[in-house]
Amino acid sequence: MAQVAGVSESDLDGNRLVVDVFGPTVVRVDGRPVELGRKQVRQLVAAFAVRRDWVSADALIDHLWADALPAHPRKALNVALSRLRSALGGLGERLEVAGNDYRLRTDSVDVERFTELIESARGLDRRAAVEAYEEALALWTAPPFSDEFESPAVVARRLSLEELRWFATVRLAELCNELGEPERAVEVSARLVDDSTVRERAVIAHATGLAMLGRKSEALSMVAAAVSGLRDQLGLEPSPGLLATEQALLAESFELEAGSVKRVRPDTGVFVGRAGELETLKAVEPGRSISVIAEAGTGKTALLDRFGELVVDAGGVVARVDVVATPERPLDTIAHLCLALCELPPPSGELDTTGEFAAALARICPELGIPRSGSLTRDALFDDLTRFVERRGRQAVIIVDDAHWIDSGSAEVLSRLIHRGRLAIVVGLRPVDDHRFDFLQVADESPVERADDAPAGRCEPLHLQPVERSDVVALVASRSTRAVDDAFIDDLIRASGGNTLFLRLLIDRWVEGRASDDELPSSILVTVSERLDLLAKSVVDTLQVAAALGSTFELHTIRQLRPNVDADLPAAVAAGIIRVDAASESASFVHAVVADACYQLLGEGRRIAIHEDIAFVLEGDRAAQAEIARHHVAAAPLDPERAVWTSIRAASEFIVGFDWETAAQHLDTAASLVDELDLDDVSLRAHVLVRRGAVGRALSSTDYLHDLFHGAELAREAGDDELFVVAVTEMCGHGQTTRAGDLDPRVAGLLDEALSLSIAPALRAELCAASVPLFSTSNQADRGRALYHEAWRIARDLGDTFVESAVIGHAHLGFAHPDDFELLAGAAQRMTDIAGNDADLIWEAAFVRFECSVIRGDAAAAQQAIDEMRLYTGKVGRRPRDFGMAFSESAHSRLRGELEAAERHAESALSIGLERFDATWALTVYGLLLLGIRREQGRAGELEAAIAEMLAGQPDYLPFHSVASVVAVESGELDVARAHIDVLARDRFGGIVRDVHYTSVILLAAPAVASVGEQGEIEALEALLRPFSGRMSWNGAASDGAIDGALALLASARGDASAAERYRLAAASLESRFRQLRSEISTSAQTHAS
Repeated sequence: MAQVAGVSESDLDGNRLVVDVFGPTVVRVDGRPVELGRKQVRQLVAAFAVRRDWVSADALIDHLWADALPAHPRKALNVALSRLRSALGGLGERLEVAGNDYRLRTDSVDVERFTELIESARGLDRRAAVEAYEEALALWTAPPFSDEFESPAVVARRLSLEELRWFATVRLAELCNELGEPERAVEVSARLVDDSTVRERAVIAHATGLAMLGRKSEALSMVAAAVSGLRDQLGLEPSPGLLATEQALLAESFELEAGSVKRVRPDTGVFVGRAGELETLKAVEPGRSISVIAEAGTGKTALLDRFGELVVDAGGVVARVDVVATPERPLDTIAHLCLALCELPPPSGELDTTGEFAAALARICPELGIPRSGSLTRDALFDDLTRFVERRGRQAVIIVDDAHWIDSGSAEVLSRLIHRGRLAIVVGLRPVDDHRFDFLQVADESPVERADDAPAGRCEPLHLQPVERSDVVALVASRSTRAVDDAFIDDLIRASGGNTLFLRLLIDRWVEGRASDDELPSSILVTVSERLDLLAKSVVDTLQVAAALGSTFELHTIRQLRPNVDADLPAAVAAGIIRVDAASESASFVHAVVADACYQLLGEGRRIAIHEDIAFVLEGDRAAQAEIARHHVAAAPLDPERAVWTSIRAASEFIVGFDWETAAQHLDTAASLVDELDLDDVSLRAHVLVRRGAVGRALSSTDYLHDLFHGAELAREAGDDELFVVAVTEMCGHGQTTRAGDLDPRVAGLLDEALSLSIAPALRAELCAASVPLFSTSNQADRGRALYHEAWRIARDLGDTFVESAVIGHAHLGFAHPDDFELLAGAAQRMTDIAGNDADLIWEAAFVRFECSVIRGDAAAAQQAIDEMRLYTGKVGRRPRDFGMAFSESAHSRLRGELEAAERHAESALSIGLERFDATWALTVYGLLLLGIRREQGRAGELEAAIAEMLAGQPDYLPFHSVASVVAVESGELDVARAHIDVLARDRFGGIVRDVHYTSVILLAAPAVASVGEQGEIEALEALLRPFSGRMSWNGAASDGAIDGALALLASARGDASAAERYRLAAASLESRFRQLRSEISTSAQTHAS
């Protein structure tokens, strides 16, 4: 709540509204106290004083009632506001409202005056500064907000004011000493020394005053006690300022002039050595990138800084990106690299090519102000960004530091840039156990093929060695007489590098004992705290806000939070704590550990308040949702629901970029907040669970289904039909509800409920299409087919390619009915037409083309399709396709006669399937693959026990009887085969569902029917198979051979030898195409090799 500056309206009419919160809350009009009455009205005034500006209704409710909410909070708030307005009388209009926010427009607030006086003193001469500090401290008649309960906002504000009072007091004492008024200095600082003898700045000021008064023994005793307390009780080394004071007293040379005890800036380390490493970095060039790998604190960043300086000194250009631990957006690192490159002039002889890549840059770099137009697939986006960086960066050296934090999308683009070999790139990172970074950490001498036949790019790892061992041993010996072993010295060397400050901090940590990994050790916190004590309070406050922003922060952001930041930062820079990059309008902490310490030194209440302020500033700047969410989550006690919603929105940003892992992290955070803060908003809980379930399915999580079921229940309770349908749609999709032989009854019931709702056509189309996997391998496949045809019609009628893409992705099961074969082939073509660079649709189109090509016996087309599947399996983003790839590889290998490879791929499919799907589905697919392999090996009888187990679980599922019948025939158990034919042949085989397995099911029944079937059964089965003559069978995962082979058996059984021979030759011709192609490919490869 800002004080009105200059001459306000109230100055003209004589009505001045003043609020005092030092002590009990008091409101005065023209100096006369206003009777506020109830406690809630006083608390309301205090809430405005705490927040200082517009305050939301929800924040006021939390402030007034916290956990003891009234039955109707908003009504109760309106009553309190009305009472305050009435108490203000003629100044009631000063209580202003704007939408859902309120403000009390005052002329003066004592705590604001207190803060302004202290801040203004910094720019005054000594005498004027003394007057300002004294006036400010005189306002402190009692602790602020003394009649308030301990709400987080009040605690934070009170702690902030107490710190400000401490700073003003110690600075006043220092100024009194400098002005030759030691008696006043001793009087002022006495309270601080009594409070805490280890706050060294207060001890120095008090001892200086005592020494100037001739009370040297008292001064020396006080300093000695402080030094002893730090060393003996805390195991810490005193600051240089305190030690200098002690030495001056002992030498009897204590200067009485201003500045006698100098402020010492922390040792930030000077760049030394590393000549060999610099020479290695100088060899970087297009095609030869270098990764600098080093533990934290080893000097990696300093080395890259020095290398960059050398490049610039030699007339070169550097484009640098420092990766942040929490990405603010998808492709965060590449976005910042693009921004850095945009600041460079285009390469000589070229025009600005930004427009050529406008769509990609607009998507990830809103700062450029390029309007967004059209849409980009993931591959198209990555390709455009790769080409843009190559085009704009070819005359620069690109430096990427702290790449161990890089987001997955940026890592992929960086890998492309390095392997394409067109740029000179240096990357700094810590050693990480993550295969994504193998291209940076493992030397790779193998060539990488390039479309333009240019030399392949490679990355050479450069591992930084630690500082000289003897230096570390000597430093440890200077701080402690305790014996240490070689392992301890090795640990220090790996962790500290050549940075003296880090070495001292780590040794301090060792002196006081190992601390938990969650918090910095007290030695580091106290050491950093003492260095901060050498700075003005305003500078420290700015550093704490900066630390909450992160180790790197934008100046534009912090200026909105700390208006005096431009005056504060030079002192922080001079102290070696902050470095400012004027070109990028950003700043960063020289050492991340100092940022961490500044942050941990914040009181919890102030930390929460800072994060809330940051979050609102970022919202106003339309910053990335991930960054906004980080701060709202940190301020969750003030507005927990906002924290959850922003986490959900942040997850949505990463879902768009298929970064499922980061999206899952944000949703896990949202779920934790809901549980920890016991939020009872049903709709909020439903949204968290449904979205987490959807992301979990994409990640093949084992418990995603639990989230979806619970989320669906809550969505139903909240009356959110759309969210309920989204949850059911996700349940039905490929995953743990995909079963063989029957339906998951829970999902089937929820699906019926969802289908009965009145929902948008697009949502219904996605629901109907997603339901197909639920029915595709059950006796209700016809229902799944009908729902898919409905989805297909809706998608085509809407003319929305997004909806069409969602629907067409299920075509391999939706058009599995034999009569839909041409529709299936058409769907593959349509997918190709609309896919563009969408890796998911390209893969799906190739998958369907592989099936259609196998059925038609087109071996060359099948080979082309599976090659394309191999190319895109690792590029898909929506859900993993390694299971489909594995069983397709098995099917293809068997067709080519490569039975060992076919079985190896089948085992892989089983392993993946058991992790991701219901066991019945995974085992069925594996069984279908293995059946074809074992039949060709003449070992089908080995499957008898497994088939019996499957039938015991699903005795009415006819495909299992068909498989059992052929196994029985090949095992010579004709009575068993006859029993299965009795089940299959009912109603002239009419009970066999015309689903994805249909042609294989009737084909597999042929050997048993030909062996033990009656004439009518032979003729009936032959009539079912005849329409598919000239095609290969299909069981949903593989082919069980040519249909004509089964027709040959049946024709022979009914005595038509001529027809049998004709069918046999046709089957042999069809099946031989795949093995012939294999032979042609092998011959071509041998010729190429020779």
